[in-house]
Amino acid sequence: MRNHFDKGLNVSKLVHDYGCKTLLELGAAEGQNTQQLVTLPINHITVVSDQTLKKADIQFTPDERFEWVEGIAHEVVPTLTRAYDFVIIDTDHNGWTVAQELAALEKVLPNGAIVCFHDTVAFEVDGIGEKYRNGALYPLEEIKAFPTHYTAYIKQWASNHTTVAESLEWFGALAVQFRSAQ
Repeated sequence: MRNHFDKGLNVSKLVHDYGCKTLLELGAAEGQNTQQLVTLPINHITVVSDQTLKKADIQFTPDERFEWVEGIAHEVVPTLTRAYDFVIIDTDHNGWTVAQELAALEKVLPNGAIVCFHDTVAFEVDGIGEKYRNGALYPLEEIKAFPTHYTAYIKQWASNHTTVAESLEWFGALAVQFRSAQ
């Protein structure tokens, strides 16, 4: 997602244009995108990653605006107590996982929040590994039995909301404005 910070999808512009102040990043790898996100004029950023933050991997000093939570995104989201107005999803690239993440987010997102997805062009089939980066095993039976692959599920979900930006560069990215069903 780091390539979409100030070009492509242009996360920086979206955060500015929609006045977003609380950001949730699901999936952070080694934190390359996170290092760009912390430069934004936001009040808080929570990063959920399936690996431990290594101080050697980051080139910024975490402050009171920054929180790193190690865990599986769809399990952590229901435990979060903040309202986030901007979310980036760049996790496991399979339909089952993104469905679990979105189901959890729909319960806590405020109406009008921006939800961004990465790799919306590159994963026409599910990207399935054997385990998460923290060593926990993937729920392979559930993932393989899920009827919709990653990209198709995102597009299906997005059709119930408002697309605000899309880029086909760097494996594709999509930004959607969440519309609560309530």
